[in-house]
Amino acid sequence: MKKFIYKILLQIIGILLFPREVVNYFTIGKQLTNNTHSRMSPALLLAFQYEKNEFGRKDVIIRYLALKDKFIDKDSKGLPLYAKLMSERYKEKPFHNKIEESLDGVYRNMKANGYNNDFPIPVNSKFKLLDGSHRLAAAIINGIQEVPITVLPTWHKVPFTTQLLKRYKFEEEELAEIQKTEEELFLNLGIYFPVIIWPTAQHLKNEIENDFGFETKFKFELDLNAEEFTTFVREIYKIDDIADWKVDKKLKAMTSEQNKISVIFIDFLLPDYRKKSSNQILISKTGEKLKEHIRTKYKSKIENYIYDIIIHTGDNYLHSEKIIGITRSFMNGK
Repeated sequence: MKKFIYKILLQIIGILLFPREVVNYFTIGKQLTNNTHSRMSPALLLAFQYEKNEFGRKDVIIRYLALKDKFIDKDSKGLPLYAKLMSERYKEKPFHNKIEESLDGVYRNMKANGYNNDFPIPVNSKFKLLDGSHRLAAAIINGIQEVPITVLPTWHKVPFTTQLLKRYKFEEEELAEIQKTEEELFLNLGIYFPVIIWPTAQHLKNEIENDFGFETKFKFELDLNAEEFTTFVREIYKIDDIADWKVDKKLKAMTSEQNKISVIFIDFLLPDYRKKSSNQILISKTGEKLKEHIRTKYKSKIENYIYDIIIHTGDNYLHSEKIIGITRSFMNGK
């Protein structure tokens, strides 16, 4: 009876504490109420799983790796990691045939029918996953652009950190494989924030990178001919729908015999957003501050400087995903 009363009290406290909580992503104008139903990109949902500068849901990565290896790469790394996770997690209450049920079933159903909106992913008031890691991993592997979520009025968390995996007897080699998969996935999904350093600032690139204030995760160096450089610049600015005359002006200012470009992906952990007034597209305020800082500090060191010929960035996860795609297309054969 005491336990029952205690649970009821906790629910009442939760309702009182979180009647209209406004957090990060939704500060751009959308307020949350109890049990709010919404939709979110898998990339943004993953980004919300950071906890004390570490991605706190390694179980999603393990499930993604198992699905990737079984259905895409036909490898044998992911399934043993998944089996180990499930075995250690449910030692006191073993699962039977869980791989078939939790991986194959969810993946195949989603691939055939898309995400079933009758089963939203539950998250707490700060968008930490409470359940649904199988569904999230399957959505990512199937290229689902948005998943339904239900925001519950609670601070409860279900962490799956590196420390927990060590308690589950994961070896260093296994942890390294999980970390490698996480970083490659985050790059492909656009979770890491891209900063392009143009040829006009190449002589300052090391100084600029050290000035970011965030960890560099990936770095790509492009050395393009004149035609490739022009095409690259136009494709990058096409993402932002920039007027052709503005792009022409930038190209003229950046004309050089050396068309070297650095594309650096840094980890913002979780950038906050605002909506652009003209088209309601999300813009990272963290990214805006970074661009303003770099341009203000280094413009006096750029010969014949005009606005925006030092660095360029994406505005959001979708832009970042497109930038890595464009960058890779210019690396083919080089």
